[in-house]
Amino acid sequence: MTQQPAAEAVLPLLRISGLRKTFGTTEILKGIDLEVHAGETVAIIGPSGTGKSTLLRCVNWLEKPTAGEVTLDGVRLHADLIGKEEQQAVRAVRSRVGMVFQQYNLWPHFTVLRNVTEGQVRVLGADPREAEEKALELLARVRMDAFAGRYPSQLSGGQQQRVAIARTLAMEPRLVLFDEVTSALDPELVGEVLDTMKRLADDGLTMLVVTHEMGFARRVADRVVMMDGGLIAEQGPAQDVFDNPVRDRTKAFFDHVRRSSWTV
Repeated sequence: MTQQPAAEAVLPLLRISGLRKTFGTTEILKGIDLEVHAGETVAIIGPSGTGKSTLLRCVNWLEKPTAGEVTLDGVRLHADLIGKEEQQAVRAVRSRVGMVFQQYNLWPHFTVLRNVTEGQVRVLGADPREAEEKALELLARVRMDAFAGRYPSQLSGGQQQRVAIARTLAMEPRLVLFDEVTSALDPELVGEVLDTMKRLADDGLTMLVVTHEMGFARRVADRVVMMDGGLIAEQGPAQDVFDNPVRDRTKAFFDHVRRSSWTV
């Protein structure tokens, strides 16, 4: 009988290996290993100051790690890269990853529509008419197409953040990083942004999400990563981590969350 070849392992879209980051004499990341597969939503949770946002910024080299490496969609970045080789690798990674920040960073003098078309035209070289069609489709996807002609100052914080998400999607990223995107919003506006992110997750967008929204992490994330003190304390399927945490530090974090009356 002819033996069938074993199925090839599916490589992760993102692989982080031995990642360390030091600011001065303070080591923020102390050796992070993490994989994210295409179509996954991975939520990073944990107390403030534990390196969650720094980790995201190291993925797209907004912060250069002190040690370790990041491989995204086959492009490898490592801390020893310098000069032209580093610049080429960084450009290749950033063409594959988008990031949505706490602040919306929309261009105040551009309409909503132009905020979403500008990068397509100037960076991707898209035809302006095609860029506009695509922008309107994406604005509809985040339920902001009715506001295409308005300026950021005419929008609520939640609406601006949804436009920022559409602008990021317009660049066709393979992976989107979300860094506490609801932290600057009034409580009544948080839900509309989280609903948008849930729809994107349901559509199969690959997302790495730093969040304090425990309900979102539990219900939407495929996997939860608990960080503490610059390390990954625990990770696993969302329901397992929330319902049956293994590490004492994770249990203590959730106990604190519950005492603070947050939704878990």
